[in-house]
Amino acid sequence: MSDNPSFVLKGILNVEIQQKPVPEIGVNEVLVEVRKTGSYFLQVHFLVHGRVGDFIVEKLMASDFCYQILGHESAGVVSKVGSSVTNVKVGDRVAMEPAATCRKCEACKEGRFQASMQICPDIVCAATPPTDGTLARYYRLSSYLAYPLPPNLSLEDGAMVRKRLTTLDFLDASGADVAIQTGILIAKSGGTFIQQVGIRNPDITIDMFAVLCKELVVRGSFRYGDYPLAIALVALGKVDIKFLVSHHFPFTQACEAFEIIRNGKSPDGKGAIKVMISGPDVDISEV
Repeated sequence: MSDNPSFVLKGILNVEIQQKPVPEIGVNEVLVEVRKTGSYFLQVHFLVHGRVGDFIVEKLMASDFCYQILGHESAGVVSKVGSSVTNVKVGDRVAMEPAATCRKCEACKEGRFQASMQICPDIVCAATPPTDGTLARYYRLSSYLAYPLPPNLSLEDGAMVRKRLTTLDFLDASGADVAIQTGILIAKSGGTFIQQVGIRNPDITIDMFAVLCKELVVRGSFRYGDYPLAIALVALGKVDIKFLVSHHFPFTQACEAFEIIRNGKSPDGKGAIKVMISGPDVDISEV
């Protein structure tokens, strides 16, 4: 298909589906037709506040038009490959890792690029200003960030891999103040408390007496771990992720999907855990 409908953030609480050019790929890149995208609460921060920490969409809003496409956790089918790509081919179903590092700096060579934006200064994350996200028909991706899915895993499973990675790294995926404070209190003496990037309030009060007395190590983590490992564990049935998907929406109702994520429940009162949005012209029953 030659069109590229995209779910675009135009301003605070202002989103719409717009047509965007189909991305051109480089020799080491692939073009993925996005089929499934999972909800990601940080995206709601952009929708409601126009920012997450220092990542500010408002800088792009000099007029009524903003090119920021939302979407971060996705899977799809390879539509086109660059001339130097060897790890995937057209038609492959892939999980899409949403962040690309430079792979050249000292930190990347040491394998430390996943810990912090400041460690790899040139990291680029989907739907993190000013980079567009994955809620579109097509998304351009470095080929090494496209992970083929085993036959027994669905595209929804592929879109959920990133969320499972946060669990595999034993990260506190909740950004609620009370969750972080509780984590500090229940951590064992001499243990390590890790807070992943998901956070609602940057100014949180924690019990430093507990940190000192238990000699805790408190670490921040901007990213997550090993995609192939997570895919393998899910494929082997060692990790269950299907129960996390609570709601399904077609692409044309992405706005409603974000509203449910924002409210934490749908109008019928059903709690929202993970809301799955299908790609353009993809049936929600296709998993």
